Amino acid sequence: MGSFAYRSTLASSSVDQELHFAKYMAERLHCRYIDVPVNPGSKDQSRVLSEINNGTNIIYGLYNGHLNLGQLELANEISRKGYELLAITLRNPYDLALLDPKVHKIAAYEYNRSVFDALINILKKEFPANGNLPVALTI
Repeated sequence: MGSFAYRSTLASSSVDQELHFAKYMAERLHCRYIDVPVNPGSKDQSRVLSEINNGTNIIYGLYNGHLNLGQLELANEISRKGYELLAITLRNPYDLALLDPKVHKIAAYEYNRSVFDALINILKKEFPANGNLPVALTI
């Protein structure tokens, strides 16, 4: 699951409309994906929840969820419904502190192919996912 990146500030690069986190990951991990708006409203959240199959493990690429609270609401609702969820922050790691404790979490910091390929290697257990955040997360 995920959305396109978006230009969050005037200093940000323009959005690459050819690169979609969920689609890119699904093509390489041989699974399906769900396109989620950058700030999913209640209708979007209901649609996504209805598209999730029981027993499904879910990867959700978050992009500045602290500015787009619909992402965090959706991720936390998926977790509350009992699904295994891996949330990957693709820009700001502070989103991790706002997620349900049951959610598995990775901070990736960037929205680009190199990061996505590294994540695929981690998810396939070809590389370990270890490290420490250089920032303190507080709720």
